[in-house]
Amino acid sequence: MIRPDVTLSQAWHFPTPTVMSLPTGLTVWHVQLPGQHLATFELVLPVALTAEPPDREGLGTVALHAIDEGTVSHPDGRIGELLEGQGATLHGTARLRYTTFGGQAPIRRLPEVLRLFVEVLAEPEYAERDVAHHIEAQVAAYDSKLASPGPSARLALRRELYGAEHREGRPAAGTPATLGQLTAADAHAWHRRHFTPDGAVLLVAGDLPDPAPLSRLADWVGPGRGSGSTPAPAPDGRSRIVVVDRPGSVQATILIGRRSVPRSHERWPALRLAGSAHSPAA
Repeated sequence: MIRPDVTLSQAWHFPTPTVMSLPTGLTVWHVQLPGQHLATFELVLPVALTAEPPDREGLGTVALHAIDEGTVSHPDGRIGELLEGQGATLHGTARLRYTTFGGQAPIRRLPEVLRLFVEVLAEPEYAERDVAHHIEAQVAAYDSKLASPGPSARLALRRELYGAEHREGRPAAGTPATLGQLTAADAHAWHRRHFTPDGAVLLVAGDLPDPAPLSRLADWVGPGRGSGSTPAPAPDGRSRIVVVDRPGSVQATILIGRRSVPRSHERWPALRLAGSAHSPAA
């Protein structure tokens, strides 16, 4: 057996992206990765879950998960069949401070996939049965979390750290009580208000020497950025130890957490300084 030659490793440097600003308000970051024939694209929308109506929390998650079930041009799941035919997969998450939606596709099929992706963004069908299906899925996921020691402890910890009045203290995907209030009309309204290219950023990475296919994204237009989110009160950095009683459980789950504020928050410097003042000396 002939052993391969061992050579010195080369320092890796993150590639410099090409940044394009489209007239619609969308910013596109293109990262050229030679030899990477599977493209990854990720859309970041400045949509915070604090924008959800308090009695309809979970709306952002349901609207995101149901967005690719069908479109006006290709209803009843046909848009999904077209994307699968191109070898594409989609995924997304509604987070507390922003929403992501993207996928992967073979680089040679990226132009057609981006065209279908824009269709999903611009004209989701939101059929009643599809929205109802995703509401049921989120209710089942909530019940599953309560039945599992780890997830139920995390829910209790967040509630104790932030308080029930703070959005971060409540489940990101809502509860059965709030999810049960949702309708397809709510999903449509959330989409019209928040799924807009104005202020959004799309990242595309792969072996795409010619960025011409990215011009497809200019076809996505919207009514303008939503009105934003309701500012949440600043956490005070307190620590908590939470014990969740689970009768009959054969094991215990212990979580210790500390809530903090993002660096972008106006009170971050003062809270950071206050936390340092109580830290033990080095």
